[in-house]
Amino acid sequence: MEKSWKKINHGIGQKEVSEFAEALQVLPITAQILISRGISNFDEAKRFISPDVNGFHNPFLMKDLDKAIARIKLALDKKEKILIYGDYDVDGTTSIVLLMRALSPYTSNLIYYIPHRLIEGYGLSKEGIELAKVEGVRLIITADCGISAAEEIKDANSSGIDVIVTDHHEIPVAATGEVNLPPAFAIINPKQPQCQYPDKNLAGVGVVMKLIQGLMEQGYSAVDFNTILEFACLGTIADIVPLIGENRIIARYGLTQLQKTQNIGLKALIKVCGLEGKKINSGDIGFKLGPRINAMGRLEDAKLVISLFLTDSRQEAEEIAKMLDEHNQKRQKIQEGIFDEAVQSMSQEQDKNVLVMANNNWHSGVIGIVASKLVDRCYRPTILISCQNGLGKGSGRSIPDFNLLNALIQCDDLLESYGGHEQAAGLTILTEKIDEFRQRINDYAHGVLQKINRQPSLDVFEVQLKDISFELINELEDLLSPFGIGNPRPVFSTNTLEILGNPMIVGSNHLKMRVKDSSPKVIEAIGFNMGDKIMATRQTSTRQASLRDSDSIALAYTPQINIWQDRQSLQLNIKDIKF
Repeated sequence: MEKSWKKINHGIGQKEVSEFAEALQVLPITAQILISRGISNFDEAKRFISPDVNGFHNPFLMKDLDKAIARIKLALDKKEKILIYGDYDVDGTTSIVLLMRALSPYTSNLIYYIPHRLIEGYGLSKEGIELAKVEGVRLIITADCGISAAEEIKDANSSGIDVIVTDHHEIPVAATGEVNLPPAFAIINPKQPQCQYPDKNLAGVGVVMKLIQGLMEQGYSAVDFNTILEFACLGTIADIVPLIGENRIIARYGLTQLQKTQNIGLKALIKVCGLEGKKINSGDIGFKLGPRINAMGRLEDAKLVISLFLTDSRQEAEEIAKMLDEHNQKRQKIQEGIFDEAVQSMSQEQDKNVLVMANNNWHSGVIGIVASKLVDRCYRPTILISCQNGLGKGSGRSIPDFNLLNALIQCDDLLESYGGHEQAAGLTILTEKIDEFRQRINDYAHGVLQKINRQPSLDVFEVQLKDISFELINELEDLLSPFGIGNPRPVFSTNTLEILGNPMIVGSNHLKMRVKDSSPKVIEAIGFNMGDKIMATRQTSTRQASLRDSDSIALAYTPQINIWQDRQSLQLNIKDIKF
C-alpha cells in the first residue's frame, strides 16, 4: 500500500536544536532525532546515548520477587525437584538457559520442559503438568509463559506442586473487565496489578534476569553477569519488545558481549549464520540468529536449542547449529507456500476489516510469520488458523492502532484459549466456530477502525543530500543503536531529486540509481526488491511518466556506508519512492 510520509522534524526550532546539539556535542540532525522522540532533557539524553550497565532498577521492586526467591531457596535447601517450564521461542529458550545456569550449581534435582508446539500448543500444558507429577517435582518455575494458565496451575497445586510464574505477556482480563490471575505461589510480571516495577516493557528473559539478579543479591546464582546479558539480549531483541529503558541497556551491552561470547553453542550458531568475526547488530539477531533458534520450535521440538546452549562439546554444538540452519531453510520453504495460498484467499476477504483465514494444510508453527507479512502487504489485522481434527490453532498480527488482544477478549466465549500482546496474539478455537468468530471480530473492528487512519505511514526526517555524511552515519550508529521497536533506525527523506542516467535492475530484482538535489552532491541509491519500480507509472496533467523519465522524485531512505573492494562510499537504502 502507498504510505503517507510524516515529517517529524517539522516544527522543531533551530535554536532549540543548536543549543541541544552543542550541549551534547553531537550533530544537529542527531539532536533533532532525539528531540523528535521526546528526549529533550540533557540528563535523559545522556542516559540514552550512554546507557549504563549499573542503571538497572532494584529487582525487589518487582511484585512477588521476594516470595519467589524464598520459595526457590526452600526448594534448594530441601533438595526438592525443580522443573523449569519455558516457551519454545527465542525468548522462552534463552530464559530456560539462564535459569538452568543460575540454579544448576546448587542442585542436581533440576530439569526443564518445553511443550511441543504442534502437539501441546503454547504455554503450560496438561502433558507438562503430568510429567511434573510423575517426576516428583515440587516446584515449577515458568519462563515466558504461565500468566494465562489458571486451570493447569490449579491442577499442579492439587498435587502439591507450587508454581512460580515469570512472564511478560498481558494479564488476562475478561470481557467484563475482571482481572484473571492464575493461582500461582508467586507471579513475577511487571504488568500485573499493584506491581511497582518501573519498566513494563521487559521481555520474558528480562523478567527472568530480574529474578536471577534477586537470587544473586541473596548469595545464590553463580552465573556470570556477562552470560546473563548475552542471552537476555538475544531473547529481548528477538521478541521485538521496545528497545528503550532497561531493554536498551540489555541490548547495548548484550550485543557487545555476543562479539566475544565464550558459550560454545552461541559460537557455533554465530558461525553458521556467517557472523563469525563480524560486528553483530540487532538486525543480525532479528533476521539470522533468531530465526534459526525459532525454527526448531516452529517445526519440531525446541529441546535441541537448550542442548546447544548448555553443551560443553564443540562437535555437538556444531552439529546442532547445522541442524537449526537446515530447519530454518525448511521453514522458509513452508512459509513461502502458505503465503502464496493466503494471498489467493485474500481476494475473498476484501470487504473485511480483519482478515481471518483458515486452512487444514497450513503448518501452525509458521502461520504467525505469514500473518505478519500479510499485515505489511494489506495493512489490516490478520489472523491465520491451522485446522486439524476439529480444532484450529491461530496466530494473529495487527496494525499499530488496533489492539488485537482486546479484540479477542470480545470473542472470549467463542475461543478455547488465547493470549499474547496488543500487536501479536495466539488462539485456539473449534473449527465449527471460525465463521462466527470471523463475523464477531469484524463487527468489533468496524467501530474501532472507523476512528483511525487506515493508511500506513512512514516517519521521516526531511534533509538535503549535503547533510548525509560518513560522520552522521557513524554517529547515529554509535549513539542511537541498537535499533528496534521503540527506537527505530531513522529514515530520512529528500525532495526534488534528479536521477542521473538510467535506473538499473541489479541482482534478482534490486533497483539501483544515482541521484542529486540542488547541491553538487551525487549519491548512489539502492532499493532492494524494488526493480519493478523502474516501470511504475504516475499520471500527470499531460502524460504518464515512469521512473526512467520522471522530472524529479522524492526518496525516503536510510543512509549507509557501502564497502566495495576496500573502498567506502555513501549509499541510500531506499524505503519508499514518490514521484
